[in-house]
Amino acid sequence: MNIIRFRFLLNLKKRVFFFCCLLMLLLSSGKSFTQNNPEQGLPFIANYTSKDFNALPQVWAAIEDNRNLMYFGLQGSIIEFDGVKWRKIVQSRGGPPFVVARSFAKDKKGKIYYGAD
Repeated sequence: MNIIRFRFLLNLKKRVFFFCCLLMLLLSSGKSFTQNNPEQGLPFIANYTSKDFNALPQVWAAIEDNRNLMYFGLQGSIIEFDGVKWRKIVQSRGGPPFVVARSFAKDKKGKIYYGAD
């Protein structure tokens, strides 16, 4: 009786080992379900040169407003980008002229302020 039980347990261990090996083989083989196109799923990134926005190349600050427009603080100007076109923002009269727009801040209502030299 003990010999039969021992053989049964031995066969059971072999079966479990065989099943685990077979399962690992099935899970690791075959075609994996990865993306065929390596660029698929990556975010679209566009690089712009200073010739694209017609200003000096060094950007000191950037901010997005509530309308999803981007503002960039450059040396001597602030520019706005809507995803297609660039627009230079003209400084209002009466204020001191700025050399470099170095920082932006946005209040709770969405109004954007800039800090400049």
